[in-house]
Amino acid sequence: LVDKWFLGLDLPMPIAKGDTAAGGTSVYAFSYGMSTGSFGSPEAADVYQGYVGTCYLLASLGSIAYSAPQYITNAVIDNGNGTYGVRFLIGGQQNWTTVNLSLPVKPDGTIAFASANSSRSLSGENWVSLFEKAYAQIGGYSYISISGGWADPLKQITGIDFEYYSSYYSKGPNTSDDPLAFKQEIIDSLNQGSIGWMGSFGKTYDSGNGKVNFVAGHAFMVLGYNAATDKFIMRNPWGPGSWYN
Repeated sequence: LVDKWFLGLDLPMPIAKGDTAAGGTSVYAFSYGMSTGSFGSPEAADVYQGYVGTCYLLASLGSIAYSAPQYITNAVIDNGNGTYGVRFLIGGQQNWTTVNLSLPVKPDGTIAFASANSSRSLSGENWVSLFEKAYAQIGGYSYISISGGWADPLKQITGIDFEYYSSYYSKGPNTSDDPLAFKQEIIDSLNQGSIGWMGSFGKTYDSGNGKVNFVAGHAFMVLGYNAATDKFIMRNPWGPGSWYN
């Protein structure tokens, strides 16, 4: 129990089946390596998904980091001994878990799952990796157990209730076949500092160059709205230069 609750040595099993949104079906097993980097300062651009389908969690982390990073820093305690306490609010109760600096790595020594730096280096910022690891410990003690989900981490991290708006899949009262039905309401909320998250159920393509915009079965950060271009500002948690792109 001392190892588990105070030293973070009860490591979640480093196995995953890849990201199903990218066609991942194979089971991957990794080893652990020790991070030497700092926790860092949470920003949306830090988020890079790895070989596990935690887009729903990472899109939540990125959007929170963009709009209200204090919710992330307030949910973490640096214990000063190479471990961090991470808090999630589940069922209205505070659930704390302790993580150490061991992170799953590929054979080349780079971080296998979520990373807070594009090079996936153990010497870079590690706040994204530590949050994902803590979520795996809370959710079943393996990374494969947290593959796939909805926007629940938004509330589990901030404690704030959220609403779904949908033109495809009913997750509440705000459902309409008209994609413009709730557009202004969402814009107004984002302009007032709300945290945005989007789940995509189909693949879409850019009309100009034919490149894929949205991926089916995937979550995205919603970071704002550009009135000049009449477009929402999104970020894919895969990150630029990802092996998935």
